Parts: sequence; C-alpha cells; structure tokens
Amino acid sequence: MKDSLMESLLLHLDAMKRLCLIAVTNLSPYMESLSNAINQRSNKIRLELWHQQLNYDAVMYLAGCLGNISLLDMGDTNISSDQCRVLKQAIQQLPSIQDFELDGGGRATGNLKKLVEWFKQYKRLTNPEPDVVDAEPDVMVAEPDVRVAEPDVVPERRSRIKCNIL
Repeated sequence: MKDSLMESLLLHLDAMKRLCLIAVTNLSPYMESLSNAINQRSNKIRLELWHQQLNYDAVMYLAGCLGNISLLDMGDTNISSDQCRVLKQAIQQLPSIQDFELDGGGRATGNLKKLVEWFKQYKRLTNPEPDVVDAEPDVMVAEPDVRVAEPDVVPERRSRIKCNIL
C-alpha cells in the first residue's frame, strides 16, 4: 500500500460502513493512522482484515479502536499468542460486548481460531440469552406502547392476543 492510497482511504473513512483490506503486504505501518481514524468516526465500522501479517504494534493499535468496530473479521490472518492476549484484553474492556462481533471468516486457524472460540463463549457468558417463556397458544407478547387488536380482528392463522399492560 502506498501513502497516497492510505491518505485517500482515511479521508473517506467516515463515509464507509465497511472496510475490507485483503492481503495488504505492508498494513502494519498504517495501523496507527487507521486506528485513529476509526476512533474519530461518528459511527461503528465493519473491518475485515483478510490474509494479513500484523506485527505486535499493529495489533495494539487495532485493540485501541475495537470500541468503534461493529465487526472485526480476520479471515486467514495469523496472530501470535501475545497478539491474541492483547485482543482478549481489549474485548473484555469494551463497554458493551453486544455491539461487537469477532469472526475468523470461517477459515480461522491457530491462535485466531482459539480467539474466535473464546469470544463466542465469553459473549455468551457475559450476555446470556433471556429465558424463553412458553406461552399458551392464545397469547402473543406485545410491547407496552403497542395497541392490541380485538381477538376477532386477528387473522385465524395467528394466535389470539390477550395482554395486560401495567
């Protein structure tokens, strides 16, 4: 990657919903600038780093901007155990784990595969699924501000609604 290309990319980064970098041979020197630009965004971005060889400093910069990333997909990217530890710590410090996804693109191996598996378990443990309550066949759940139709207005294929709003 050339400096001019990275500068152009950074100028337009706030307008992007997704940035996919595939096999960029020299991405590490640009990670500080990329991380700063991601942190300055007004909204989260989907970042896909496929087939990358990131050095330790690059992963440190990446860890510093995880709070502004909705999806980090690192398919076929090799990370060391130290880099894995850095990313784990950054993930654990995120204010809301529900707003973040980590993926290995279905092709994660080695430490990345371990990190993705750890992340899935960590997310499940920190934000367990709400208990599913079995409802009677005649009951549908409605939000408190939703008006409920009379039972004879509801189409036959749907269950009848009975709702008490407190």
